[in-house]
Amino acid sequence: MAQVSELSKRLESLEGRLNQNSRNSHRPPSSDGLTKQPALPRKPKGKKGGQQGHKGRTLKMVETPDVVINVYPSVCSCGADLSGTEHIVLEKRQVFDLPPKRLLVTEYRQYGGYCPCCEAYQSIPFPEGVGAPVQYGAQVKALCVLLATEYRTPFRKIEQWFKDVYGQAVNAGSVSSFLADCHQRLAPVETKIRTKLRQEAVAHFDETGIRCSGKLYWLHTASSSMYTLLFVHAKRGLEALKSSSSVLAGFSGWAVHDCWGSYFNLGLKKQALCMAHIVRELVGLSERGSRWAPHMRRLLLLLYQMTDNGHSCLDATQLSKAQKVYGRILAYADSEEPLPIKNKRGRFKATKGRNLLRRLTALEPAVLAFAKYPEVPFTNNQAERDLRPAKVKLKVAGTFRDESGANEYARIQSFISTTKKHQFDVFSQLTAVFQNQNILIGC
Repeated sequence: MAQVSELSKRLESLEGRLNQNSRNSHRPPSSDGLTKQPALPRKPKGKKGGQQGHKGRTLKMVETPDVVINVYPSVCSCGADLSGTEHIVLEKRQVFDLPPKRLLVTEYRQYGGYCPCCEAYQSIPFPEGVGAPVQYGAQVKALCVLLATEYRTPFRKIEQWFKDVYGQAVNAGSVSSFLADCHQRLAPVETKIRTKLRQEAVAHFDETGIRCSGKLYWLHTASSSMYTLLFVHAKRGLEALKSSSSVLAGFSGWAVHDCWGSYFNLGLKKQALCMAHIVRELVGLSERGSRWAPHMRRLLLLLYQMTDNGHSCLDATQLSKAQKVYGRILAYADSEEPLPIKNKRGRFKATKGRNLLRRLTALEPAVLAFAKYPEVPFTNNQAERDLRPAKVKLKVAGTFRDESGANEYARIQSFISTTKKHQFDVFSQLTAVFQNQNILIGC
């Protein structure tokens, strides 16, 4: 009988792993295939297409076109010549197209000469940024960096793209040097972004694994609605979170995260947990027959709706009732979940439900923070959205060749993401970086 019981537990464990998806575990939505569904309930948006109040982006005519082509009638239907006749404009139509495909070559010629008074020879240096006999300009560099980082294009594809479009291949070595140059120029901007994030009332934190030179590294993020900071570290836990690259040193706002244990060892006074992770664990327990998990899931989703999808908070009476119901569900869970038992090594092993119960009990203030404070969101999706581009890049490229390449990506992507959050033009801002002009963000 003992063997049958042990085999039954192993079978249940294996079936639980087999049935995991993004709704009942921490697996990404991309693993669900065509069956993936939204993690949280959404209100129906009515009919398909543009919704009422949506600002369209329809192509509109410009006041001053670059080229004007007049279409005059030359011959009348009766055969008369109309070339000298006065005409009136009946209608205008504009065609938006790409300019001729060629790179603009600017030649700088340095002159010198002798002064007629003192006969001294005089010349002036080339303008700043013109340091080689032949080189690429700021806009070519900015476009290469944008393609390699934001659009996750491999170096060889960038080389081929320039050859196909402009007839001039920008080799992979040049693209690599552009990234290194941009990374160095953005160091002061990264420092400013880190400072701004430390001053935010709410910041989101997360990390994901990446491959560098065949080894596992961690890409950490700290982000808000206006700023994004990414940095690479060999460690996931305290060593990385306490490093100079992190913003957690001196951070006094709300830290929203996914309950990774290292965050609780930093002495942070304001912490909030991602409820999307908790809800997924509750769904997984419900599918394995748990009786208390569905009640907790319904309570959290009800509070989610009562707080306007996490954008407001409960009043004192509502919060008191929610806390009482929360406590009753935890008491019910404590009576249902089996106590930890010793395994073969003599260690106590608890069920997933018991482990989740412990977290929900010990971290109740962090769990219900979204219902008590209007500035605290329901999920940690901001951090996950800021990490997602890196995962897409790794799917395209597979790995970073070395740690320096990963660091270059992290800093440049931080700048691009922050630029987009400020609703500035990314290409113009990257061009300004290479031209040593003022950057509009992080100031």
